[in-house]
Amino acid sequence: MKKLLTLFYALILLQPQFTSAQNMQKVDSAQLSVETIINSHWLDIDNNAEHELILQSNIGADSTIITTFNWENLSEDSLTTPIFTAFPIGIEDLDNNNQLDIIGFTRDNSNQIYLSVLSQIDGQFEIGFQEQFEGVQQLYIQDWNKDGLKDILLLKNSADSLELSILKNSGNGFNSEPESLITLSKHSQINFLDINQNGRMDILVTSNESNVPITPLIYSNHIDSIDVKESKLPQANYNSIGLGDYNHDGKLDFFSTYKSNNDDAQHAVFINDSIDFENYILIDSPAFEVEKSFLADFNADGLTDIFIMDSTKSAIIYQKEEEAYEFGIVSDSMMLHFNFYDQNRDGKLDMSSISEVDSTGNFIYYWENKTLEENSPPYVPSFHIAFQTAKGVAIVWNDSDDDHTAADNITYDVFLGKNSFNTDFLAPNFDINNSSRLKTMRGNNYYGNELKFDSLPAGTYSYGIQPIDNSLVVAIPEGSSGDFCPVECGGRYIACGEFEICESITENLMNTCIGKTITLGDSSVMRYWYSEQKGFLGTSDTLTLEVSMGEIIYARDVDYVDCGSYQSYKIQIIDESDFKIEDIVICEAEEVALNFPQQVDSLKWFSATSGFISNKFSTSIFIEKNELISFEAYLNGCLIEGQFSINIDNSKVEITNNTVEIKRGGSVQLNAIGAAEYEWNPSQALGQNNISNPVASPQVTTKFTVKGVSALGCVTYDSVEVKVLQEAFIPELFTPNGDSKNDNLRIYGLVDVAQFEFIIYDREGNIVFKTNNHEMMNTSGWDGSKAGSKAEAGIYFWQVRGSYSDGAPIQLNGNQKGKVLLSK
Repeated sequence: MKKLLTLFYALILLQPQFTSAQNMQKVDSAQLSVETIINSHWLDIDNNAEHELILQSNIGADSTIITTFNWENLSEDSLTTPIFTAFPIGIEDLDNNNQLDIIGFTRDNSNQIYLSVLSQIDGQFEIGFQEQFEGVQQLYIQDWNKDGLKDILLLKNSADSLELSILKNSGNGFNSEPESLITLSKHSQINFLDINQNGRMDILVTSNESNVPITPLIYSNHIDSIDVKESKLPQANYNSIGLGDYNHDGKLDFFSTYKSNNDDAQHAVFINDSIDFENYILIDSPAFEVEKSFLADFNADGLTDIFIMDSTKSAIIYQKEEEAYEFGIVSDSMMLHFNFYDQNRDGKLDMSSISEVDSTGNFIYYWENKTLEENSPPYVPSFHIAFQTAKGVAIVWNDSDDDHTAADNITYDVFLGKNSFNTDFLAPNFDINNSSRLKTMRGNNYYGNELKFDSLPAGTYSYGIQPIDNSLVVAIPEGSSGDFCPVECGGRYIACGEFEICESITENLMNTCIGKTITLGDSSVMRYWYSEQKGFLGTSDTLTLEVSMGEIIYARDVDYVDCGSYQSYKIQIIDESDFKIEDIVICEAEEVALNFPQQVDSLKWFSATSGFISNKFSTSIFIEKNELISFEAYLNGCLIEGQFSINIDNSKVEITNNTVEIKRGGSVQLNAIGAAEYEWNPSQALGQNNISNPVASPQVTTKFTVKGVSALGCVTYDSVEVKVLQEAFIPELFTPNGDSKNDNLRIYGLVDVAQFEFIIYDREGNIVFKTNNHEMMNTSGWDGSKAGSKAEAGIYFWQVRGSYSDGAPIQLNGNQKGKVLLSK
């Protein structure tokens, strides 16, 4: 359930007070020669400390050119570049040379579309990268993996979805093959902001122009993974989003107009204070359906205001100290585009806008911010220091002071490079040579006064830090010096310094426990102290702290000499699981050895039944019944406790059918219980010998033994004798009538025969049939003939003589004589 933000940050939702925004006044204008402008940028494209308007304009159905407009002389010039497609261009410093590059899609003579990066080198644009791509809907420029190099993210269109992929910037060019990041639904729009404040840009995905509004999704950017979850934002379609810290807590919030199905448009500032934007502030502006917005301090009072524009007018929503707001109408005519920059260097944002005036064409207007309140730039940080960390470097600095903007709402641009004032690894949005802004935007470090940069090779580096207030301007006073433009930074409006990344630094391991007070360092050297979790910890010879978590503390000598001046202290919380002793199982009463798994300062063993055992790291105890053993150990003053059991395994394997009789040629299923694993011997007369219930088919009486292994590894045995009854069988009737049914007199169950004789007599005692072949009697037998002719029906008598291989006499039906009826 979405909640309206109340308490301190709530705004009193009054009827909007529509006033004229007297502080933003139109003071100059000019007619443009270009038609149908796709996009505009007000920035310093040529590093001359003056901003030019960069206009991308149509010259055909799907081709554009780029022109520049200069307010100083109202001149309009062509920028020599390839012909771009209608796709909007991006302008960023991609190669970290402190000059802005142009990124867009170009078309060759064969009408093929290419993603092209026009790298600016010494004021000239050259194609630094070009690769053919299809189906791209939008491009974004972000340092996605936080390596100081801006990557190109492509939103590609497929049949039923959108795919966001990345072209990684290696520093020597871009990968030719994009790497897929996430798949999105149609009509998704993407916004980048560090929601969880881990230093990496996350993605807020909303929907626009969709018949089925979605609940916005948050994709969290971690080092090697992307997590996704639903936000607590309203399920709706969202217009263009404007980013800024509205409640001045050092986190990016956003403003947007959103609309649910069949609902009126709502305007709100969504507060980033719960990782999922659960709280928001409604802005009552029924006359607007905001299409675009921009957040900054427009009237130099330190509070974040909102510039809004719809299809017919524009206004500024001024945030008031009284937890209210008021509207100031800027223009009651339609603007096609707007941009902000401090053109007259007075510390207040001015504006340029482009409008279409009837059939006359496009006009460009310059709006000067006439706010009477002065707005000085924030002072550069007076203290800053760099620490080498396990991953790279952490640069920290103190809060900047400003005449209006709260410290938490000041952002910072930071550059990082080798040698003095180079930008090999991280280029800011200001020209480091003249401290002038290249682009009007918040700093690349947003609201933190700390920069972590990973994976720097060993060497010496320089850095610079420029603060930016809530008006997003840097107005350097003429002739300024001292705190504004430190001498060591060459008069630049930055704080600057150097540091060294060493091949290795001295590491100290501190095993300790929560709540313990420890002291790091010694009294011989003054040091700066830094924690990866808590930031800068101060300056002192030693650092005393109560341990509340595992962390790494870094120290650097105040009077830095060489790499030996760096120290790291890894505070590792003693984990009792590392000292855990598993339960022990024995199969019978015996002496059991006790060995402690880790080195500790002291140790005591205890028995639950007999008390103290020993204080030796290795000892033994005789176990004749189940026992509970405990221990107490101390390491670095931390108590480690644990216990384990020693149990005698009384389980045993047992055969449930201990005596079994079968007839010769028969079989029986044996069954054993009480074990986890089984092994039967001898295995020759068994179908399987490693199961609990094998089938036994011995030909002679056999004793089978089973080996049982319990779940705890103890071995027991049991056995069973399968007695094989020596008995064969002969029918008392047979019908030799040729119907293939019982035509022969056969003997069944004759196996393992040593000697054999079988004779049939008639009633007079004459021999009718005689054989010594027991196998023949098993298979074909007597066919009822006498001297080659069919014998007459009647009673006949048989006699068997012989023995089995074990010496037992052969009997049929338990006898050596009997009779049989021959019937036809």
